[in-house]
Amino acid sequence: MNSDKIKIGLLALIALTLIINTYYQATGSSSLPQANNSKGNLSSYSNIPISENEEIIDNTKEVQNTNPLKNPNLNSQTITEPTTPNKGPVTNIKFATDVVNFGKIKAQSENKYAFEFVNTGTEPLLIENAKGSCGCTVPNWPKDPIMPGEKGAIDVVFRPKTRDSEGEDKKTVTVFSNTNPKTTVLTVKAMVSP
Repeated sequence: MNSDKIKIGLLALIALTLIINTYYQATGSSSLPQANNSKGNLSSYSNIPISENEEIIDNTKEVQNTNPLKNPNLNSQTITEPTTPNKGPVTNIKFATDVVNFGKIKAQSENKYAFEFVNTGTEPLLIENAKGSCGCTVPNWPKDPIMPGEKGAIDVVFRPKTRDSEGEDKKTVTVFSNTNPKTTVLTVKAMVSP
């Protein structure tokens, strides 16, 4: 009877070791958390800390540095709001162009452009949202699914603010969809005169 208890205990210990080992391989951690012996209690293993400058992308081991001070490749127009990974089928989107240059325009003028795209994937394309940076609005985008091979457009209106002297103005539109990556950044720019 004691030998059965020993066997069960050893099997439980082996199973626990395998679970812990698998967990640390999946999280990429190279060391076990230390026990907190100040009161004889073990520290909690449920919250493995991630550096404040890193985020886990799409539930994989890929880690991206989102601190612009440590990553000079990130520009000031990087999306700051968190995005959740796609939960359904993922497809592909291809824009005819992702940059439009209006040339020379006047401040406070209304400049319209339709960014045309095609669903180049095998699943229906869902445009969840389209947000413009300051000075650029997105009054219209397709609300219904775009089937594979079909085309659509995202209408953009660019209204540059009043300025004292001529200069380049550049704004972005961020499109959120069931694609990989989840966001696409479109750019509108112009040489704006007072």
